[in-house]
Amino acid sequence: MAICGTSRSHDEAALEFADCYHKESEVLGLGSFSVVKIFTEKSSGNECAVKIVKKAYLKPDEIRLLEQESNILSKLKHRNVVKFKDSFSNPQFYYLVMELLTGGGLYQYVTTKKRTSHCEENVVWYMRDILNGLHYCHGMNIIHRDLKPMNLCVAFDLGREVVKLIDFGVAVDTKGRSRYRHGIVGTLGYRAPEMINDEKYGTAVDLYGCGCVLYNLLIGCHPGSGEISLPSPHRGLISNPAVDLLAKLLNPYQDKRITAAQALNHSFCSLRERGALNKHLDIAVERLTEFTQKKMWKTAAAVGVITSVAMAPIVGAAMGTSLRLEPLSSSKKTVTFSNPTTRKSSDVRSRY
Repeated sequence: MAICGTSRSHDEAALEFADCYHKESEVLGLGSFSVVKIFTEKSSGNECAVKIVKKAYLKPDEIRLLEQESNILSKLKHRNVVKFKDSFSNPQFYYLVMELLTGGGLYQYVTTKKRTSHCEENVVWYMRDILNGLHYCHGMNIIHRDLKPMNLCVAFDLGREVVKLIDFGVAVDTKGRSRYRHGIVGTLGYRAPEMINDEKYGTAVDLYGCGCVLYNLLIGCHPGSGEISLPSPHRGLISNPAVDLLAKLLNPYQDKRITAAQALNHSFCSLRERGALNKHLDIAVERLTEFTQKKMWKTAAAVGVITSVAMAPIVGAAMGTSLRLEPLSSSKKTVTFSNPTTRKSSDVRSRY
């Protein structure tokens, strides 16, 4: 395979890409500096998604990030991580070849294919896939740093939907380095408090984003700012284990936040407690439908890459002053955290 950085001339790289892949007419997504198209691998006849980035508009650091993304993805081989196939580079363009994920974005899939059957039991399976992917990545010393709905897509394996992590554009490999990082990247609303405060952080930032996704899937909206609680229409639809896992994932203190391995062993993911698992989450579906209709990523999410760093982020502020999650039993037990986040949203920096 022709991984970017191998010893060959630029002209040879361009010719090799044309020799290996035949372009189809369908465009899957457009970005400010890139386009995603369906190509067919000549040797196998299999379709794939290719992100083509025009280098002239990119800064040297952004080109380095593209090469870093291909290097990271080439190391990751897991059913819950998008499959990397190849990468090519010449003076004008950078080509990143990935598997084609035919199920589309997770939220698009929920609001179309699962519209009438979306329930907590389905969410359990989605979360198990996401957490399995994160657990594998963290074991490989990779921090994704941008866990959000736009970076979750659906494929099919033996008749079952499989959720996969995509877009490792800001991911970092900590092998041989400190396991803690600095730097504010990712998407506003899914950044953990420690990242917003520009503190050192580790793999726990991915679990905070995972908590936001879980909240989205159960409630249909973002935790937002201020205190986070379950709206009254959802009482009786969401089980106590779900509420407990939300509290552990959205804990604003990274040293107290649950890990991916611990989350996989949580009663919510192991199905040891069923509660309200089979009740239709109709309000969540309606809200997610409205969300997907408004977002630019609806078509781009059909592939294993996101088309541009300029894609519109989800609307939602970073976590505010407290987290209060009330279990749905009559005991009215409340989990409350004070929030260490002090930086105002206007002070948040992003490379996007």
